[in-house]
Amino acid sequence: MDINRREAEYNQEEERFQAFLRQRRAQMTEEVDQMDSDHQKALDARAKDYDHQLDEQDKAYKVELSRDREAHEKDLANARRSYEEDLKKEKESQEREFDKLRERERARIESYKKNQDEIIERLHEKNQAAIEEMNRQRG
Repeated sequence: MDINRREAEYNQEEERFQAFLRQRRAQMTEEVDQMDSDHQKALDARAKDYDHQLDEQDKAYKVELSRDREAHEKDLANARRSYEEDLKKEKESQEREFDKLRERERARIESYKKNQDEIIERLHEKNQAAIEEMNRQRG
């Protein structure tokens, strides 16, 4: 009976050990599943944080890009305005120089006409004097 009792105790112990193993395996599986779930949640949270940071960086980049574009456009407008002012000044300077040249030419032409008129007048007077002299000699 001792053997039967020991065998029964052994079987009970074996069943208890098997139940303990099943329970421990179930507990370990549950712990692994929980750890996996926690890890996945942590990964999802980190991904969400990274997406949020990326969105913030993208917004900041767009703002910086917009400011740079506005500054560039302002610089370009200033350069264009400066260039136009320089062109206008150069044009005005050239027009003044041209006006001076035109006035000088006009004065030169008037002087030439005046000299021509005086020469014609003198020639006319000489011609008249010569005609009168010829008329006197004939007459």
